Amino acid sequence: MNSTTAESTAKAAARAELHQRSVELVLALPEPQREFVLLHYFEGQPIDAPARLHICTPDAIRAHLRHARERYPDPMANASPSGNHGVAPPSGARAALRGRSSPMRVFAPLLSLTMTLPALAQRAPDLAGFGFGLLRSTLEPGADACLSPWSAAVALAMARAGAAGETATEMDRALGLDAAGRALLHGTVTKLVPNQTTEWVDGKPRQVAAFELSAANAAWVGLATKLRDSYTKTLRSEFAAAPQRVDFAKDQARTTINQWVEAQTEQRIRELIPAGAVNAGTRLVLVNCLYLNARWAQPFDAALTQPRPFTLGDGKQIDVPTMHDQRHLRYGQTKQAQFALLPFRGGELQFVVIVPREGVAPSDVAKEFAVNWSRLMDTAARHEVQLYLPKFSFDAGLDLADGLKSLGMRQAFDRERADFSAMTEADPVFIAAVLHKTFVKVDEFATEAAAATGVIMAPTSAPANPEPPVELRADRPFLFAIQHASGPLLFVGLVADPR
Repeated sequence: MNSTTAESTAKAAARAELHQRSVELVLALPEPQREFVLLHYFEGQPIDAPARLHICTPDAIRAHLRHARERYPDPMANASPSGNHGVAPPSGARAALRGRSSPMRVFAPLLSLTMTLPALAQRAPDLAGFGFGLLRSTLEPGADACLSPWSAAVALAMARAGAAGETATEMDRALGLDAAGRALLHGTVTKLVPNQTTEWVDGKPRQVAAFELSAANAAWVGLATKLRDSYTKTLRSEFAAAPQRVDFAKDQARTTINQWVEAQTEQRIRELIPAGAVNAGTRLVLVNCLYLNARWAQPFDAALTQPRPFTLGDGKQIDVPTMHDQRHLRYGQTKQAQFALLPFRGGELQFVVIVPREGVAPSDVAKEFAVNWSRLMDTAARHEVQLYLPKFSFDAGLDLADGLKSLGMRQAFDRERADFSAMTEADPVFIAAVLHKTFVKVDEFATEAAAATGVIMAPTSAPANPEPPVELRADRPFLFAIQHASGPLLFVGLVADPR
């Protein structure tokens, strides 16, 4: 054996040894972190590790491993002389896997995982209480509903940055945020940008866009409005929203804002600011946009989609195109509902379908999940699920003011008592409207969703498990949620009529 061959063999052996040690370390991790790594890095589906994965908690692990991939590109590319899976998993890893046939992702720097575990508690707020509470306030008999807790919260957080006194306290209470929660929420503005996923095919890495997710903030300020320097700095540094001057007395200001929103949401959100919503008295408009297009980790077979009965809220039965599959999913149930978690490609997003039991109102289920979201997600266990999920697509638009008031955010809308003294220098303002629009489409291959929130500020002087499969059949009005690995719920909604 020549020196070059010996050196290559030694390097391969060292890489294989590092991989073995890495896998042993992963298998020694606490159950939630162990299952996360096995699921997302060996794509073990199903896996034997009897753990319960909460998508909110392992984001620090994923962030660390993303950085590790950038620092140590392709560390294991040649550790196996042949085979479709790149590096064959050592015996310890094989014990945690069952029936692998799809590409396997393997990364060497798993040895550093333990360094990030203390950071798991620093995930962003899930916004479940805020999101489902707000959703309940908007429900109308027989009508679909959807909103983005994250978009609404970020837009309101921009306004909250200029609030003081009891106004600020009420806003924090309604959003369910303390100072630390606000800081973590602000941090998700940049964390929502997805990284690419690396798949190993025939021993070679392939970069694949996991999903499309984009978020943007903007602030439009009236020509004569004087913002405090500290507030302007906050908009720039924490929300990437440098204030832009516009003349609200002209309709071109509204057109400018709406065109920006359309561009940020792939034309899915139009006319966020309707005619008459802004005028010469408007001082400031704060806008957040969110766009998502994510493919299922496991697409549905379109050939299995067929018309199936769906019972509307009034008892009338209709036929709607309904997708069907049997899958190994995280599944849970309560006295009021069944729910299952469907992962999107890349593992950073999950779709939660929540089906009320017969005779239970969706609003009651929304209340239960608002209070117990984290606990319910933690208790979801892997199970074979016969899933029936209708295809659906709809858009929704509403003013969130009444819903926010019902959550306790009252002073911010009160012309006489609103305190936004940290926002403007000499022109007191209050929140005149919180306009919110959403779009959602779910089919066999992907979920597309978009949201935009506009907070309009006006002067206070003006008006304005391995058991038999369980069946989860979404054949009556059902709730859904889309959650990001960094913590927050991006979308929540109710499908009352999938047609």
